Amino acid sequence: MALFVGLTGGIACGKSTVARFLSARNIPVIDTDLISRELVEPGQPCLDELYRHFGPQILNEDGHLNRKAMREKIFSDPSARAVLETILHPQIRRLAKERAEQSATQAPYVLVVVPLLADPKVRPHYQWLDFVLGVRATPSIQKARLLERPGIDPALADQMIAAQSSDRERDAVVNEWIINTGDLTALARQVDRCHHKLLALAAERAPSE
Repeated sequence: MALFVGLTGGIACGKSTVARFLSARNIPVIDTDLISRELVEPGQPCLDELYRHFGPQILNEDGHLNRKAMREKIFSDPSARAVLETILHPQIRRLAKERAEQSATQAPYVLVVVPLLADPKVRPHYQWLDFVLGVRATPSIQKARLLERPGIDPALADQMIAAQSSDRERDAVVNEWIINTGDLTALARQVDRCHHKLLALAAERAPSE
């Protein structure tokens, strides 16, 4: 059985870049953010539930989720965030584990990207992960990256960063940190080092012939 490796970190820390580097090394990547996007596509039951709870203002004219409206709602209203999590998270967890297990025969380890892994409500559901990588950057770098994204102003960027666990809280779940300050060469070297460590760990677990 392959090693199941979690990848977590704050918003705009570079998790997607790390995942791309590992994907290029033929490591299967299961991204819970992408799963959550699938679940709110038109016609999906989760989007129907969100519509019933929050009303038509969360939809664009074409029936797709208005991500900006939803984002502003959950970052300004904790109760709205709780409703969103109640609707989406069980389905995200189910699909993440299902897809990780399906990929387990394809590589020595499978990467499962879980941004909220350090959240006390989330971590118990991912006890099946064998090892956790964390990606960190300074809050100023995170904010600068967020401001490059459409629809995010400084106030919203601050809210988004503050709403997440701190790196100190993530220390409790992270086995190894990757520091991403924007230097892609340095980041690639760190990812390569972690990749070889994970290959060694996977080899230790593999049954002898």
